[in-house]
Amino acid sequence: MMDEKVKQAIRQHALEELPYECCGLLVSNEKGDAQVFKCKNGSKLNRKEHFSISPEEYLVATSIGRVSAMYHSHPTSYQEAQFSQFDEQASQSHNIKSVLYDIKSNTFLEHEPK
Repeated sequence: MMDEKVKQAIRQHALEELPYECCGLLVSNEKGDAQVFKCKNGSKLNRKEHFSISPEEYLVATSIGRVSAMYHSHPTSYQEAQFSQFDEQASQSHNIKSVLYDIKSNTFLEHEPK
């Protein structure tokens, strides 16, 4: 699902948003190729530890193609590269795959909703 071009776009987005979490959506075209749709982190809590994607941005993304996943980053302040309970709940409640890019370890993780 995520080729190197998509990973590089997410990495770049994460670095642009430091010290905050970046967030966005992966949108697939008819061929199944994914592209990065950057979103604004609209979290009302702490954008260094939480993210929120607006319904309006989600709607715009659906006009481009099928939303196949949401992504976000963990800035360098996190101890381990892992999904938080909040991240997993968001994936479950929206029934959408979640991708995490951990800046500190330069790793990607994926969570599939059950």
